[in-house]
Amino acid sequence: MIRVSSITAKAPWLAIPSRRESAAAVPPKQRDAAEQAAALQRSDAHYRRVRDAIEASFLMNGGRYL
Repeated sequence: MIRVSSITAKAPWLAIPSRRESAAAVPPKQRDAAEQAAALQRSDAHYRRVRDAIEASFLMNGGRYL
């Protein structure tokens, strides 16, 4: 026989949340303009780093995708 309690203990993401937990709505965090601008700049910088790394990998592989 399969023991369900052992599965949820090892993999808690498989546990079904109760309706009470899922009903609680978390309000969105409000950011001021300076904080939003800083977050956008960080996001843009991250995008450029990832794009450049992918492009470098592509070129080092002779223009072939892995």
